[in-house]
Amino acid sequence: MDNLDYSELLLTCTDYPEIFNKLYRFNPCNEAEIAKLFEDIKNKIIETKVYSPSQILTIIMDASLYNSSYLLSYWTLFKKLVDEYQPNQIKFTSDVFYYIYYKEYGVILDESKQKHFPIYERLKVSLNFHQENPIYRAIVNDDKELFVSLAEIPGFNHNKRLKSDFYFYNCKRGLSLLELCCYHGSVKCFKFLKEEHDCTITPECPQLSFLGGNPDIMSQCLKYQKPNKECMKFAIISHSIDFVTFLMNEYKIAIDVKQCSEFNNIEASLVYLHQTKNVFEWLHYSTYYKIPSLWEYLFAHGLDINIQNGQKDTALTMAVEQNKMDAVEALIMHGANVDAVNNCGRTALILAVQNKRLDIAEFLFQHGANINATDKKGVSAIHLAIKNNFIDIIKLFISNGEDINASALNNAVMFNSKEIVDILILHGANINAKGKNGKTAIHIAAIYGRKELAELLLSIGADINAKDKKGRNALHHAIGQNDLESLEKDLESEKIDIHSKDINYDTYVGWSTNLTDNMDIVELLISHGIDINSRDNDGDTALHLAAFLNVKDVVEFLIPKCADINAKDNYGKTALHWAAFNNNTQLVEFLMSNGADIYVKDYNEKSVLHYAVSYGRFEEVDSHDKDYKDLVEILITHGLDVNARDNKNQTPLHYASRLYYPEKAEFLITHGADINSKDICGSTALHYAAQSLRPGTVKILVLHGANVNEKKQ
Repeated sequence: MDNLDYSELLLTCTDYPEIFNKLYRFNPCNEAEIAKLFEDIKNKIIETKVYSPSQILTIIMDASLYNSSYLLSYWTLFKKLVDEYQPNQIKFTSDVFYYIYYKEYGVILDESKQKHFPIYERLKVSLNFHQENPIYRAIVNDDKELFVSLAEIPGFNHNKRLKSDFYFYNCKRGLSLLELCCYHGSVKCFKFLKEEHDCTITPECPQLSFLGGNPDIMSQCLKYQKPNKECMKFAIISHSIDFVTFLMNEYKIAIDVKQCSEFNNIEASLVYLHQTKNVFEWLHYSTYYKIPSLWEYLFAHGLDINIQNGQKDTALTMAVEQNKMDAVEALIMHGANVDAVNNCGRTALILAVQNKRLDIAEFLFQHGANINATDKKGVSAIHLAIKNNFIDIIKLFISNGEDINASALNNAVMFNSKEIVDILILHGANINAKGKNGKTAIHIAAIYGRKELAELLLSIGADINAKDKKGRNALHHAIGQNDLESLEKDLESEKIDIHSKDINYDTYVGWSTNLTDNMDIVELLISHGIDINSRDNDGDTALHLAAFLNVKDVVEFLIPKCADINAKDNYGKTALHWAAFNNNTQLVEFLMSNGADIYVKDYNEKSVLHYAVSYGRFEEVDSHDKDYKDLVEILITHGLDVNARDNKNQTPLHYASRLYYPEKAEFLITHGADINSKDICGSTALHYAAQSLRPGTVKILVLHGANVNEKKQ
């Protein structure tokens, strides 16, 4: 693309530049010139499908905002095209044109704009406003004699600002008289204001002078104000390539290729391409120009239509993101890769669905877009359509024979879209197909509490016992959601396997104890005959888990239901070990009163007293200290050996000294703990306290006679 020649590029554009140059520089002397431009637009722009009638009508009235001296001529041209094509929809940049159209045709194009009509009516807004206002008339006609006569009237304010909705949108604050002269190119009035009233040349003056196009005004303005990007914008709008190149060459102001496309300035756009060789930027905005000969020339010179920018966007993905249907069509027709992805891994189809643009999505789909392509987060177009409840696009995909997989149905259930679920099932979606992590639609319904959809799925054959990759079925997930209502319905089903376990061998009761302290759920499960003493992979029963989680109500419920109070897990621990570990005195007493073996040791020879000394709620030591003393005293009173040793010969005092519990250590010592007892490494409690940097414990041990000279083996 380095051998591009501006002159050759321009020649490929045929009549396009000439017509739009005339449109933006419109200054007809008679009806014949208007009629000539009408014929050119009709035959070379509309009939050749460069723009639709509605689009060109919008462009005409937008152009008038920057060249309002000829507003009536623009309106005449506009009416000719309306009468010729009678479009149903037209969009205007300025709301005042909706009112003018209504006055002319009695048709309200946009009801939301109707609220402004009474204001325009009261102000007697007219297309002939220039001639109705003497100041406007003097400036537009550059009638110095009239302007001077108005200026001589007592009270004339040469700093006044004039407002009109017939000027471009950022003129809402109005234009000063000098700025109006710049806009209209009225050099005589400009010089009078500058020389006789010393009016200030504002930053807006040089900008507007590029619209007015008067070289003398432009020259004067540039003496006082440095041109900027806005000057280039108005030079582009003026469709004067001389102004554009002047600013580019003399002031190094870059051409904004986006503005070139917005204001249909193909000449300036080609200068940009010739000068910068920035093919991607130009390509993105050049899709506005539907000129086959231009594209053919560029392809012959090595144009890569799929070139990407730094964010990996192609012209196609950017066109879709910005909802530019015309650009999408042009790019696809010229060979753009329909499945190209941006930096997020999104294809044009995903972006179209994201923006809820059925027309663009349908066009892309018809041109081979892959509906199963996913972005970097694993989201496909159909998943996005389901999330956004974009039913029309779902119907489009299905009607064209696309295979809708399990994840689509799962997503529809997750987002609670019954209509989409119905559509998918109607078109043969497999209700028992497994998606991500092995979950089926019934799993998703249970996880997200979609009761209505769960009933629907079960009524048409969903497998209630289907397991995901963790071995969990819908009932497991209903338990996880604390969903009592769904649980009752599931358990009443004759098909449910009440003895099912997940891959950790968790039963329903164990699962419920793990996830909830809802007694109603535990009671419900037990009432349906689920084995209360079944074990998980760690050998834990529901009672173990309830004690570990400190759920006293569940423990109290399970014991009368024949839970094995002395059952050991794979490490030899019983529920009593966990109750002691949690320093739950009431639970320990309850278990003991119901037959728990107080002398039981785990497979590491740790007694219940060892667990009581090293209980798990470390952050609550101070508040639980009295409870701790009560618990240890209860255990010792019931005959537990204060000097019991584990498989490493460590006593409860070793444990208390290693942890930061000086009060515990002292309590054990006062109840007969051997202060100098050694473990298999020859370490005493003092060794552990010193090694663990427990100064408080060290002090207590020394005060109670610990041998400070004792050495480890």
